[in-house]
Amino acid sequence: MGRVGVVINYCSLENRFINRVVEECRHFVKFKQDIKIVRLQHLLTGEEDHDAIDFRYEDDGLESMTIITSPETIAEHGGRHYHNLCRYAGWKCMSPNVDYVLFLDADEVPDGKKFKKFLDTFKYENFNGMSFDAHWYFRSPENQATTPEETTALFKRDVLTKENFFGPHERWSMFTMNGCLRRFQIPWETEPIFHHYSWVRSKEDMLKKVAGWGHAGERDWTSLVNAEFEHEFNGTDFVHGYRYRKVKSFI
Repeated sequence: MGRVGVVINYCSLENRFINRVVEECRHFVKFKQDIKIVRLQHLLTGEEDHDAIDFRYEDDGLESMTIITSPETIAEHGGRHYHNLCRYAGWKCMSPNVDYVLFLDADEVPDGKKFKKFLDTFKYENFNGMSFDAHWYFRSPENQATTPEETTALFKRDVLTKENFFGPHERWSMFTMNGCLRRFQIPWETEPIFHHYSWVRSKEDMLKKVAGWGHAGERDWTSLVNAEFEHEFNGTDFVHGYRYRKVKSFI
């Protein structure tokens, strides 16, 4: 297996998931300093993210960094720019001995043992980049959508340039380079081995999420969240309209 590093975009809204993300990454990252946790000084609402700035993983060998921001720069550049900037900063600080970099958000949890098994096959070395599907969840980690979504991206470290990071579609803009494969299916796995918990939140936390995320202007998210929590989970969601099944929680 080549040397793999991980860049994790983190903010305090993902406090519930970050430790498990790192724990799973340790299964396939040989050197703990190759896990980079990158956060912004401010949430996208302009509020200072004290909890993220103060975050320290229990193992001091991991590296974390804070992108200095202000409410004014957040408002000027927007969320997508800063998501891209965090990934770029993590990649830029990666050891030159790292061969591949996995880009995760802090609510995207890999099954680390299964991903290591895949990496041990070296199948990824035929490509400059690969993306993978993930299970998607809503409200509870037991509510799993029957439709997977593309979530996670793995790239050769040395084929990337600064320009690759700042496209309008974040990680997916990086796949415009040659030699990339989207939504790779691991042959011996019948289900995705990544788990996306972006919408596994209480009403309060979901309202915080939609107040400043990158899609804030697309719909009236606040009204949708308020309406959702007027009833018990009814087997679908207001984001994609997926259908769901009950599963044992991975986290």
